Amino acid sequence: RPRDWSSDVCSSDLTAGAPIIGALIISNSTSDLYSAPAHQWRWHGVTSSIPAFDAITVEVVNQSLAGIVREMQDSLFCTGYSTIIRESRDASCAIVDTAGRVMAQHIVLPLHFGAFPACTEALLKNYSPEDMADGDAYIVNHPYQGGSPHAPDMAVFAPIFVEGKLFGFTCSMAHKSDIGGLV
Repeated sequence: RPRDWSSDVCSSDLTAGAPIIGALIISNSTSDLYSAPAHQWRWHGVTSSIPAFDAITVEVVNQSLAGIVREMQDSLFCTGYSTIIRESRDASCAIVDTAGRVMAQHIVLPLHFGAFPACTEALLKNYSPEDMADGDAYIVNHPYQGGSPHAPDMAVFAPIFVEGKLFGFTCSMAHKSDIGGLV
């Protein structure tokens, strides 16, 4: 019977020959591997490197995630009420896993690069995954505790659930000049 991991594991925790099913992130000292929620495969006991996936599959998944993030960002720019978002495009979007590792991000402002992991960490310090539900949204804008570059940059996180389990977050960060604070 395949083991349903639906989590983040170290490659050394896997048993050679064990069938695996579910959303999975396998980490080792050199890289991470993301497995689709409905994907089923067999671990071959290679602990020095992530199991081989064909380059086409990896690129299809990579470009699919990148396309989703670009569409998120285009929607934000087209619907942003604030002129600084709509006209200056002072915003970024991303998809992160439950540890805050960026799975896809379309960079408009390099300042936002690297802010999402710290924001995710701050979010999870204050809210447990068990308390999150589909449709929730969380705002983080504390520069010292949340990783936001400064107070007017507000990050909005929406949890992603796969088969009832938290898989990651879609997130956006945008500058709202009318909330005050030093720029």
